[in-house]
Amino acid sequence: MAALLVSESELISKNQKSKLIFGLLDSQKAFDVVHHDILLDKLFDQNIDPDIWEIIFDMYNNLTSKVKWKNGFSNSFPVRQGVRHGGFLSTHLYKLYINDLLTELEENGMGQYIGTNFTRCPTCADDIILLSSTEEEMQSMLDTSKRYSDKHRYKIHPTKSVTINKYSNSKTTKSEVQFKLDDTNMPSANQDQLPSKLSWKCKAREAINNYWKVNLQRDANSKTTLKFLCIPNLDIGKPHTIWNSLPPNIGELRKATIKARLCTGTYIFQLQKARFSNINLDATCPICQLEEEDIIHFLTRCPVLEGIRRESLSVIKRITISKIGLGNWNSNFHERTCIAQLILDCQQLALNNILPHDDLFLNSIEELSRNLCFPVVSVGDRTVTAEYGHGVILECSITADPPVVTVYWQKEHDGIKTNITSTTPGIDGVTTNRPSLTIKETKDSDSGIYICCAINAVGLAQSNNINLTVEGNMNYPFVQLNHERSIQVKYGGTFSLKSYIRSNKQYPIREIYWQYINNGIVTRIDSKTDGNNIDNSSLTFMHVTTSESGQFTCFATNDVGTSKSNSIDVKVNGATPNVTVKNTRYESVFGEMVELVCQISAEPPLTNVYWEKMANDTRMIINTGSVGYQNGTRANPSLTITYSTMFDTGNYTCLGSNSVGISRSESISLHVIGDLPEVSVPNLAVNVNFGDSVNLRCNVTAKSLHNFVYWEHKDTFATRRILTGTVGTEGSTVETPSLTLKYATNTVSGLYTCFARNAVGTSKSSTINLTVYGGKIQK
Repeated sequence: MAALLVSESELISKNQKSKLIFGLLDSQKAFDVVHHDILLDKLFDQNIDPDIWEIIFDMYNNLTSKVKWKNGFSNSFPVRQGVRHGGFLSTHLYKLYINDLLTELEENGMGQYIGTNFTRCPTCADDIILLSSTEEEMQSMLDTSKRYSDKHRYKIHPTKSVTINKYSNSKTTKSEVQFKLDDTNMPSANQDQLPSKLSWKCKAREAINNYWKVNLQRDANSKTTLKFLCIPNLDIGKPHTIWNSLPPNIGELRKATIKARLCTGTYIFQLQKARFSNINLDATCPICQLEEEDIIHFLTRCPVLEGIRRESLSVIKRITISKIGLGNWNSNFHERTCIAQLILDCQQLALNNILPHDDLFLNSIEELSRNLCFPVVSVGDRTVTAEYGHGVILECSITADPPVVTVYWQKEHDGIKTNITSTTPGIDGVTTNRPSLTIKETKDSDSGIYICCAINAVGLAQSNNINLTVEGNMNYPFVQLNHERSIQVKYGGTFSLKSYIRSNKQYPIREIYWQYINNGIVTRIDSKTDGNNIDNSSLTFMHVTTSESGQFTCFATNDVGTSKSNSIDVKVNGATPNVTVKNTRYESVFGEMVELVCQISAEPPLTNVYWEKMANDTRMIINTGSVGYQNGTRANPSLTITYSTMFDTGNYTCLGSNSVGISRSESISLHVIGDLPEVSVPNLAVNVNFGDSVNLRCNVTAKSLHNFVYWEHKDTFATRRILTGTVGTEGSTVETPSLTLKYATNTVSGLYTCFARNAVGTSKSSTINLTVYGGKIQK
């Protein structure tokens, strides 16, 4: 039938040489979002047999479901929406669910007719077709459909729904109107004239490329790892500017490859390793040990790499100032982020009108910046002091692509150079995976200058010099801690630092104490701990807070002098989130929107927010995007119920989690008030003379305000409904529910019932028996 109505409307439009606009609406998961309360209310309004209504009510009342996962089942949770899949009644129930939309469209008097027959919204299953001859009418019908879907808790897909403009001939003026669903532009299909095969191929190729270009740029804008990439220049089938100025040189190609990885966020720094690793890793730069290593630190802030990159950066700065002037350089490049943008993708700065649109100049910047992204071999401290007999680590970090194949160290002592490899006795490390050099027990001969060397397919790279000095002698105390350079401790937990102290019989230990540095403040620990005697020199904290973060070192003193251990950095992770609520009791009227306010502060940052609802010993999880709810996100943890019903009554709890754990708010009690209207009549029997007017009084009170009133008149032969404006009557409105019959005749005698409806449902009064006396006697 829908296809017949559409084809007939198109034929009539063609014969009349008029415009015809189709609006094809696609509902998202239409059968799954039918709200049971609204559906049952609509069934009641259809005056179906009460027994059938009760059967359908029993079919959808107290439905529950469970989630099966890994051969286990979750707790039961209530199901308050959706019609049964494959059910015989499901299609009919859905049609009834949206029938009021079709009625409203018909009452608006807009759209297409075949004669006097309304044809402007044929339906098939969950699809609706709107027909109109003008753009204004079509947009009004779309607005009505969107408003109806919001009220009834289902969604119309804004991009799968489409409009089609049909014209009677090629001379017809084409519509320039962009139809919208809410604030989203609807796609349109041009069916005026089919293109040629070649034109169609070109249009199809262009459309595909544009589609993927838009999707690529949209997705790229949502990725924080691509913030330094010039996204507007991304295009399907075109190389990025990184490759445009690339000479035919394998070394430059490898530099460009690394730069491309930096731009696209696939080059992993220590901060990303610590954030996403399953084991506890320190985010601090392994080269300088000063701050967290990210792309800004790597390119512009690391003091160890600054000397290596100073030459290339100076050239870039000089030619940039020659183009934009010193004043513009100082105002635009005072932040490290802009300098990193200049190094990685200077095209973005040109789009922002910070740099000139000069291809020769931009290509020069591109070539020079490749040298700043090239991998280097770097070391930590340039000057290292070690205690005699203790272990010491000479840090080395290698960034290389292609991968390093050989690592070794070069040592110079008293003018003699020696190569150190992984097989040299008394050392550890010096491998491609662990290039740092560990000397297990230092001697006087270990003092000297050390250089880390790495070889890959491009060539040899060397670090800066490290000057190692070994102090003390064998008579000093021996003090050593765990081999870990750093540990992470959970806030509120317990941790111990175990020290190993070797005593000399000739020179016994006189004193043991600890020292830790927190934010530059040095604190000595020699009391209220277990770390003050040789038999139990370990340091233990029973309840850790952030004030215990810092660098810990153990000291031991004998008659010869004082020795110190290696240092261990202790990092205390933050606490679970602090979840608070503004109020613990809320009251809402049926059908209104209500917001349960929740505030969360967390360190470390939040990773997830969700809500729990408890009602009738049933627990329900409310995640972001759950139907009927808004917010409940990390940005806005408060929960908004868009249309409150009796089902929403219960106790709610806001939950937030971070890397430390999960916290819960106080329980919030929500009570949704509202009931069926109370409809009463003061008189159950009314008598009136023929020809007089009569008033049938009706009183309506409703907590959720009623929005519709009507009467029913039942006599021996039939039952008829009396609505507002019925001929010969007054009243029967929301403001005046009483019914006035202007002229009483024998035909108005019978039983009268007053009905009132609100968001909860429909109620009726007791029956009034109206008797009319007199009138013409028929023989």
